[in-house]
Amino acid sequence: MKFTKQRVKQIINEELEAILAEQDGEQVMAAIEDVPDAAEEISSDLKKEIETILKDIPLDPAVMRTTVAALLTGDDPKVLAAIEAIPKAAQSIALKKIKDIEALAEPSGMDPEVLKTAVSALLSTK
Repeated sequence: MKFTKQRVKQIINEELEAILAEQDGEQVMAAIEDVPDAAEEISSDLKKEIETILKDIPLDPAVMRTTVAALLTGDDPKVLAAIEAIPKAAQSIALKKIKDIEALAEPSGMDPEVLKTAVSALLSTK
């Protein structure tokens, strides 16, 4: 079988494209395999940064980690607005419930702080 110059160029181009595609595929696979390591490193850095920010603030770092995670994964513009509204809504709910807790604790002689702590712990679990 005799190959024309055109056919030889075509075969070389096809083989070159296949090699480049294979290399690209290998690079993509290597990048995918590096994702867990990169994510772990970034996550670790974020946790340290959050702990530093909250060093003198009596707030559970999990609250801020959850907020940061929501911002990282939220591509909906409404996410930021919702996160900004959370403190006011949370404060409103908490203030109402503090009154309920104190009213419930008073007649029974229960320490309202103990009941607040118990409710808080239950809220923090699933």
